[in-house]
Amino acid sequence: FRSNGRMNFDDLLNRLPEHVNRLICEGTTLSRNTKQRNEKEEDIETQMAGIMQTDAPVFVIAATTNMDRLVSVYNACRRTKRTLAMDVFQADMLDIAGNLPAPSSCKDMKVVQVGKPDHAHSELARYQASKISRETLQRRRFTMLIRTSDPMIKFLDRMRRETLAEATLIFSMWHGYRKDERTGKFIDYCMEKGMKVVVIHTSGHADRQAIQAVIDKVKPMEMIPVHTVNPQQLMKMSHQ
Repeated sequence: FRSNGRMNFDDLLNRLPEHVNRLICEGTTLSRNTKQRNEKEEDIETQMAGIMQTDAPVFVIAATTNMDRLVSVYNACRRTKRTLAMDVFQADMLDIAGNLPAPSSCKDMKVVQVGKPDHAHSELARYQASKISRETLQRRRFTMLIRTSDPMIKFLDRMRRETLAEATLIFSMWHGYRKDERTGKFIDYCMEKGMKVVVIHTSGHADRQAIQAVIDKVKPMEMIPVHTVNPQQLMKMSHQ
């Protein structure tokens, strides 16, 4: 129930009952040494659109299931008249989510082949109307959602050298993931190819203010904290 996403947080609060028995609540951000509010998803979209104003390619690393972020990327592409490309896995995630922009319903979304040709071709068959070749993509103003995998590195290796040298890589995930060996290796690869790396991100977890607002509304008799190393802080925020 983060308040900085694309769902209306006030509407959520209005629908919640008062005086519940138990509240199961995440507390991811409670261990962070800050009380600063998270940036709103609309602000992330605007920052990305600013990067996409040029004709140079833009690549984005974001969680494949962070639907709010994927909508932000797509909206930024629409504002700057860009094609948004992705692999089959990401396209499937958007289709499964439903009621979201997806290659199956949006003409400015395209699907590219990433991975072993035979396997990728069979997967790509269900996206006949929206598939695009690497060569055709490079002739357009495009943004591409990418993942930190070896097949993705092989895909980028087959792009023109100047395409990568002019590109910007937007890292749109928690900064701690950059310490992961595979992620670090992938970003190093992108930088070696000449890409400029920028960080545009806001947390997908509820901040303290959002958590407190929910607690104040439902006034739980019991708190059940999940995904936190600081459950004591969550208890301090409760009325009981």
